[in-house]
Amino acid sequence: IKNEGASTDLTIGTATIIGSSDFTILTSPPASIMAGSTANFSIQYSPSSSGSSFATISIPNNDANDSPFTFDLTGTGLTVAPEIEVLGNNDL
Repeated sequence: IKNEGASTDLTIGTATIIGSSDFTILTSPPASIMAGSTANFSIQYSPSSSGSSFATISIPNNDANDSPFTFDLTGTGLTVAPEIEVLGNNDL
């Protein structure tokens, strides 16, 4: 998140994910970002099944033009077939 303001700190509320529970916030944004500064947060995708997952993240803040700031999350879960290898000595 970048605060492009010249003199006002960006105040951040609690980020929430709306939609698929396959997405979780691992590291939340800080409560405040100084003018001209940036901050990071992280989101994890752990698909519960194969197929597409969709969600929206919402970040409330004190920016009059972009509150809440939202963006879409998408992910595709894949099914990996198990692979079995049997080793023996042909005594059957």
